[in-house]
Parts: sequence; C-alpha cells; structure tokens
Amino acid sequence: MPIEIKDMIITVSIAEGNSAGQTAASGQSGSADKEELIKECVERVLEILQEKTER
Repeated sequence: MPIEIKDMIITVSIAEGNSAGQTAASGQSGSADKEELIKECVERVLEILQEKTER
C-alpha cells in the first residue's frame, strides 16, 4: 500500500557568523551532517504518520 504525505513541516536554524565555506570544509563531516539530517527527517515523518494512524 503506497504512503501519501499530504503535509510536511521543515524547520531550519541558521547560526550567525558561519559562512558556507567553513561548514563545507571537510567532505567527511559534510556527509555525517547529511546522514544526521536524513535520520531526523525520517524520524519526524514516521512520527507524523503514527500520529495520523492514531486518530
């Protein structure tokens, strides 16, 4: 059965004083950041789906 996501809320925090060059200095830490972001997104989507099934 396919899952349809009708709404998604994305929240972003930006710290002042950091430039894009400083945050992307190391390729390995950048991939770790991406993995953490993906993990958080998947967890949040699963929470939303669980809340909707409980209703």
